[in-house]
Amino acid sequence: MRQTAGQRNLLEKQEVALGGCIGYLEPWRNDPDCPLGQHLQDLFTNLEEIHEFNRQILEDLRKANLDPTKTANVFLQHDGGFKVYNDFCARYPRTMEVLSALQRDDEISPLIREKQLQLGHALPLGSYLLKPVQRILKYHLLLQVSSKSKLDSLPKLDGIETFKEVLLHLGEC
Repeated sequence: MRQTAGQRNLLEKQEVALGGCIGYLEPWRNDPDCPLGQHLQDLFTNLEEIHEFNRQILEDLRKANLDPTKTANVFLQHDGGFKVYNDFCARYPRTMEVLSALQRDDEISPLIREKQLQLGHALPLGSYLLKPVQRILKYHLLLQVSSKSKLDSLPKLDGIETFKEVLLHLGEC
């Protein structure tokens, strides 16, 4: 099955979104003098785990070439991995509180803006911190698009049901 331009675009956007937050996290974590050090866990929670999970699943989705059966199998193989989003989603309001406070700090706010410029990001850090929440919803869309039908019309597979349960839980956050 050939990928449509829309399906390829969805995969490409998912891939680009992977590095957005990591570009902020790694340099700040590796700088012992960075005044953000004590806030990194609150800001980035488990983004590295999410980043790694997304790297793996996107690689497998690309190999599946959006064939409905192969795509469903990718979700089956990675069904437990979607749970990395639960912690991030639960802590997202705290992340936004911390970011808001840091953006009002005269010492730290310029560091955040400077890093945004260095990374060439058009969007502020808060937008990149929203990406994991948006990304989990895109997987649902990808599964629907690749099957050209509703998610419920796929065979009743435990992995798909697990994925749907994770999505429902995330929707409650």
